Amino acid sequence: MLRNICSVLDQWSDQTQLSEAFPTPGLIFSDADNVIPDAIWISVERMAQLTDDAGHFTSASELVMSLLAIPFP
Repeated sequence: MLRNICSVLDQWSDQTQLSEAFPTPGLIFSDADNVIPDAIWISVERMAQLTDDAGHFTSASELVMSLLAIPFP
């Protein structure tokens, strides 16, 4: 499911050149607050604002996805 979502977001992003989708990126909010969502989608406009000099994401993007897998009985 995640692969399909990222694929659709990537296709749209490639066509429009307005954004990028990243699977399993690390988001570093502070030294004590780091998360790894399943995927994010971020506009090119905000990407420069949300990345540090090393290229780390330091804030949440426009779309953050964490999928929950529920086992079938």
